[in-house]
Amino acid sequence: CSGSVIDFVDEMNLLALRLYMNDTHYKNPTGMDSDGAKTTLTDVARLARFVAKNELYVSISSLPSFEFFADGVKIGTVYNRNALHSQFSAAGYVNKYASGLIAGSTDNGGYVVVTRAQKNGMTYLCIVMGASADSTDIYSYSTANKLLSEAFDSYSLKKIASAGDVFAN
Repeated sequence: CSGSVIDFVDEMNLLALRLYMNDTHYKNPTGMDSDGAKTTLTDVARLARFVAKNELYVSISSLPSFEFFADGVKIGTVYNRNALHSQFSAAGYVNKYASGLIAGSTDNGGYVVVTRAQKNGMTYLCIVMGASADSTDIYSYSTANKLLSEAFDSYSLKKIASAGDVFAN
């Protein structure tokens, strides 16, 4: 869509600058490890806050799977590898309050999950980076679920005023 991969990555880096992601530099469009690529938790949070406002992206990235059709004939299925939404890659982590955004792992970055969750009128962003995995757990997912559970239990909306209420004259 940008004419070339290099031009697309340049656009990614320009968007990063516009979002004040000052410690991020992309080298490829995939997010895979590459010499000179870098980011921080703060910058990922800035990007997540921006992306979480795009309901089309959130809804697509939340689907457990998507089937492709051509001329009415199914030609394939893509499964979501984010275990908060699908059991395709790992079971036991699905969170009914989580929606989108991305999950994955690289050798240098470890296991990562970035999601938006909504419960009781509150919206949360949850980001876990640099997690590990063993034979029984992928810690990015279990940690995200623990953090979200703690947030759900600890925070709530309390109405303290209505539009038009006067506190002082």
